[in-house]
Amino acid sequence: FAFCPKTKMGHVFGFAYFLTHYVLFLHSFILALHYSTHRRLIKQDSPLAWFNKVPLYVLCPTFGLPSGIYYLHHIVMHHCHDNCI
Repeated sequence: FAFCPKTKMGHVFGFAYFLTHYVLFLHSFILALHYSTHRRLIKQDSPLAWFNKVPLYVLCPTFGLPSGIYYLHHIVMHHCHDNCI
């Protein structure tokens, strides 16, 4: 951990960060990720359309989800019939 390298306090701070990160933010992140897989954040013809991929490929690893796997699991497995994008 950056603040207390090679000490037991570093592990305590790391564990506190881990709990805070997952307890406070994981539920909100999954909800936002679910919404962004169903609805595009930015229109497809916009020059910023690449921003639609940021939650799936950049933010997911910070919450322990492999890049692109949420889309594969959620859209392809659960919504394969009616509301595919």
